Amino acid sequence: MAIESFFMIETSFSNLKEKLKEEIVRVDKEYDEITISYHGFFSWMYFYKEGEAYIEEEEKAKLLVNIKHESATPPSVITAFREKLLSLGFCEREIFDNEDSTNTSTI
Repeated sequence: MAIESFFMIETSFSNLKEKLKEEIVRVDKEYDEITISYHGFFSWMYFYKEGEAYIEEEEKAKLLVNIKHESATPPSVITAFREKLLSLGFCEREIFDNEDSTNTSTI
């Protein structure tokens, strides 16, 4: 099972790609998805804006980010990646699933 994390950042998609350029394996702009390799493990970052379907490359906006880590990713790598994102200006966001509220869940 993959582990999912939820973040938010206010920036442009192009700026975001620049911040993560060392970890990016692939960018799929059609689906606003970035594939990341961090410490040898893959994660998929999905970006979207509330109420809007398309993210302009240079437009500065509040981007919501869902991250899916491959199931074999050790918790220490997920924690290190989380800390890197926080240092780059990402903020964790809460996702409410029934009565349980967490910002990292197993799917």
